[in-house]
Amino acid sequence: MSARIRTGFRWRIIVSALVFLGAALLSAGPAAAGEKKNDKLAEPITKGQRVFTCGHSFHVWVPDILSDLCKKAEIPGHVQVGVSSIGGSRVIQHWDIAEDKNKAKEALKTGKVDVLTLSPIFLPDAGIENFTKLALEHNKDIRIAVQPIWLDRTFAFCAPFVAIAYGVAIGGILTRLSRGSSKAALYSTIGLVAAATAGGAWLAYVQVTTPYKPDHYRELARYLAEQVKPGEIIYAPDAATFWGVSRYLIGPDWGTIFQVQDTAELSRLKKWQRMYAVLGPTAAGHLGLLPTGRRLDSFRVSMFIGFSPLPDLANVTAVWLLVSDDVSLDDLRPCAGQLPAPSVFGRLLAYRVPCP
Repeated sequence: MSARIRTGFRWRIIVSALVFLGAALLSAGPAAAGEKKNDKLAEPITKGQRVFTCGHSFHVWVPDILSDLCKKAEIPGHVQVGVSSIGGSRVIQHWDIAEDKNKAKEALKTGKVDVLTLSPIFLPDAGIENFTKLALEHNKDIRIAVQPIWLDRTFAFCAPFVAIAYGVAIGGILTRLSRGSSKAALYSTIGLVAAATAGGAWLAYVQVTTPYKPDHYRELARYLAEQVKPGEIIYAPDAATFWGVSRYLIGPDWGTIFQVQDTAELSRLKKWQRMYAVLGPTAAGHLGLLPTGRRLDSFRVSMFIGFSPLPDLANVTAVWLLVSDDVSLDDLRPCAGQLPAPSVFGRLLAYRVPCP
């Protein structure tokens, strides 16, 4: 009996070793085969680049970061030519956008794009090859950067071990249930495991196949950047809308949610008051927790947060009122005028209210 156990144990060790070795060879083989020695170094980049970005929600924040890095590093001439943003997208979806609406193809055909950034979900992705061919036709020196989320090679290496671990754990649970519990409990557990597995598979399928999951704050910010004129102001009374729009309209350094606040509203929030009472004004100030005002001037026009009455609007030509669809408009009548039909971005509404 003990000999059989030792033999079975040795076989399990041998099989496990072969599986690990095979997985390592599979993961390293394609990389080694694809590597070619190239001793010629690329010329150094001494000026800003003209960049176009195609990506999903895990990539479209890159343009703001690049712009911020170039600004802080004092690299002149950086230009974000454009962004094609589709939530949960593959690169081929950006390629398949109608020709008259395809900003990526339009920009590449001008030959005035130095860097194209792409973000697939799974590889291979035919969109990468299509964009590469088009880009090289019009600019032979273009650089193309690809930011993958999931690599098939990684999943090929990990998936078998995850599946084995999952199976062993479930098998152990079912074995214990079969020994000490009724058949009803056993069958119920099997049903729950099957339902959880099916539910996870369904969620994964939905995430992969959903063609468009828009970021409404980003869309609204882009619209405002194109439409807002000097002499106008932006008014987003509810905090979430103000923070979300500011992040995409100005960038990651727009400010902080603690300092840009309507002090009149904070005085009504008991949790804020308790926090200030515990810390004291000096410590709260050092931690950046004291509001400095409700007005933000980092954009080309002033932006205001809070439901308190706006300051004097004598020199303001129009107010852009930004709210979510669950905010009451009863007391929101900037310039004492009627609200026009809004521009709609998912649950976000943008009203341009002219001031007399």
